[in-house]
Amino acid sequence: MNKGTLYASAYNEIFLNAQGATFDRNRVYGGLGYKINNNIRLELGYMNQLFENGNRDQINTIVLVNF
Repeated sequence: MNKGTLYASAYNEIFLNAQGATFDRNRVYGGLGYKINNNIRLELGYMNQLFENGNRDQINTIVLVNF
């Protein structure tokens, strides 16, 4: 990925519990990012976490720094 690149990021994580109810939670994330240089990327995204008894929405602001 080159400097100045805009990119999309998405993932889905399913958490299972071996010691109780099998389903623990499911996280779904989608975001947009911008590569500032070879060491720094900024990303803004939305995540929804679905729990057995409800859900939670959140906006994530992420700074990724490589050394």
